[in-house]
Amino acid sequence: MSYYGKAVSRKIESDRQLGIYLENAAHGVSDTAKHTVEQAGMGFDRSVRYGSLFFDDYKDVGVNLWEEDTRFTKAWWMYMQGRDPIQEMINIFVDQCVVG
Repeated sequence: MSYYGKAVSRKIESDRQLGIYLENAAHGVSDTAKHTVEQAGMGFDRSVRYGSLFFDDYKDVGVNLWEEDTRFTKAWWMYMQGRDPIQEMINIFVDQCVVG
């Protein structure tokens, strides 16, 4: 194979690899953007549900969210103090199943 033939084949191979890298990067950016939009949508949904506190017929939705957030905050605080809330839930479950 001549010098020009080798140069052309190397150029084609490098373009192919560059295309693969670009495609993988585009998929990564796409996945990240999709995840970000989903997270923003969940945050918007949660804020709309908290807005339901202003309407009498929907106060239970806001109260449920408040209880859920309080429970999450307590579990997070336990974790930050070095306790394992998951292990404690398993222990409570096992104790209740064994004891009755």
